[in-house]
Amino acid sequence: MAIGPFSPDYKVRDHIDTELPPDIAALTTRVDDAEADIDDLETHQAAVEAELAIVAGPQTLAQTFLTAAVLRKVLTVAAGPNNSTVNTAHGITTPTNILSCKVILTNGTNHLCFDQGGLFSATAAAGIAVAIDGTNVGLTSGASGNFAGYAGYIVLEYVD
Repeated sequence: MAIGPFSPDYKVRDHIDTELPPDIAALTTRVDDAEADIDDLETHQAAVEAELAIVAGPQTLAQTFLTAAVLRKVLTVAAGPNNSTVNTAHGITTPTNILSCKVILTNGTNHLCFDQGGLFSATAAAGIAVAIDGTNVGLTSGASGNFAGYAGYIVLEYVD
């Protein structure tokens, strides 16, 4: 059988030669370039995400240096002790996590500021002892310690 311009086999060969791209290698190169571009974009995206994580960083200064945030709670003391104990509930579920305790009391003229342990004057009987238990911060004055005219705050710092 002869192959000529009018034979079916000739038309198929003519179609293949004229309709398909002449350079399959050029298409392969373009596909490879597109895949390389996608790889570059993925690398760039990973770099941007890493930079965002650095910028976001820790949300508090405490998270930068500690494994837990340091919290602060301020309690109100309506009146100090007068040869008695004044208890103020702290509401901290784990009191062993209390890092510091400051007591600030004033009668309008005199201002007292002291840490856990207490305020001691010339005699222990005229001072205030501060103790923290499972539920309260207790302010206890001695026999001659009248602080009923004093009010103020207890500042607790603790880890959660």
